[in-house]
Amino acid sequence: MFQGNFQLHDIFLPVGISFYTFQSMSYIIEIYREEIKPTKNYIEYLFFVSFFPQLVAGPIVRAKDFLPQIYQKLNLTKQDVNNALFLIIGGLIKKTVISNYISINFVDRVFDTPMNYTSFENLMASYGYAIQIYCDFSGYSDMAIGIALLLGFKLPANFRTPYKSTSITDFWRRWHISLSTWLKDFLYISIGGNREGTFAGFLFPSLFFFGLLLWGISNINESFIPLSIAIGSIALFCLTFLLSKKKNQTLVTNFNLFTTMLLGGLWHGAGAQFIVWGALHGLALAVHKMFMEFFPSKKEGKGSNFLWTLFSIIITFHFVVFCWIFFRARDFETALQVINNIGQLTFEPEHWQAIILGYKNVFLLMLFGYVWHFLPEVFTSKMKFVFDKTPLIGKAIILGFVYWIVYATAVAGSQPFIYFQF
Repeated sequence: MFQGNFQLHDIFLPVGISFYTFQSMSYIIEIYREEIKPTKNYIEYLFFVSFFPQLVAGPIVRAKDFLPQIYQKLNLTKQDVNNALFLIIGGLIKKTVISNYISINFVDRVFDTPMNYTSFENLMASYGYAIQIYCDFSGYSDMAIGIALLLGFKLPANFRTPYKSTSITDFWRRWHISLSTWLKDFLYISIGGNREGTFAGFLFPSLFFFGLLLWGISNINESFIPLSIAIGSIALFCLTFLLSKKKNQTLVTNFNLFTTMLLGGLWHGAGAQFIVWGALHGLALAVHKMFMEFFPSKKEGKGSNFLWTLFSIIITFHFVVFCWIFFRARDFETALQVINNIGQLTFEPEHWQAIILGYKNVFLLMLFGYVWHFLPEVFTSKMKFVFDKTPLIGKAIILGFVYWIVYATAVAGSQPFIYFQF
């Protein structure tokens, strides 16, 4: 302890912005807005902010949803137990079997030294990270919801098959629902939402685009691409409100939306890669709003045929995967290396086959994860129905089998939950 490499930020970072802080802030803000009344005593407040199942990585619980449950009599039904066990088993498989194995045996290796791997391996690592982070975070959320249910508390769902999204707006309605809702209610609306502009709402996007322009100019001797990206991004963002029929309202909305996503990126880390990740999502949300204004018939569930829906899912998914590259890379330069490597991809089926066979188990688990994710909800409902009807001895056998799988895959090593660092 006394000889460790101690850094001052080791104290400050865990106490800073976190899920614990989000819940504390929501409690104070909801009291200020007179949406709830203060707890009857300090113990109840401490219980709310320190409720252990979801404390580290969500879902973020709102005081108005959680506090009333403290006063309710515990009424744990057989169905509640079945639901909890189903969630916990699914969460364990997602985290320990799929996410951990993919991470340790492939994704981490490629993202640590992308230049040592082929274009195809960089591409597959990007797809691998997309399913890894989903299984990691949704796995934790499922287990947290299940454990809380066994204790008599119902927590909100945090994921709704996000890679089935038909737009980036739809994605943020499905991904980390509790965080996106928190950002909307307590940040986006607080800085003006779609009603009014504020200094903060205009400051952060302006600083980002100014920094992006400086980055492009500083690299002009090496390539015109960075400057082209900077100018193109600024022009695209400006077009989102200049072409709008309601220019003033759209201007305010897009600046506030962009600010929210930038700060959401900064919450994950102060590195340039997280800022770019947030900016890309902010820009995409603004562009999608413009698209919806010109093509209102293309709104989710309205006038969309199968081919258009499929096309929308594919485009949205690949944009999200592209953004995950910045999120996963240790720094901005590494993210650019991965993207550059993928850009040099050539059609070499024999070479691809050799790589797939070399990482056979990894790619099989990736495929299993994606198939599980994209299965129609009716299949999940049927699995849940079968599990509910399974006798107690059958459930015990299932739990034992899952424990064996978890133990077998854990021998290769363990990985902390990705969101533990945030």
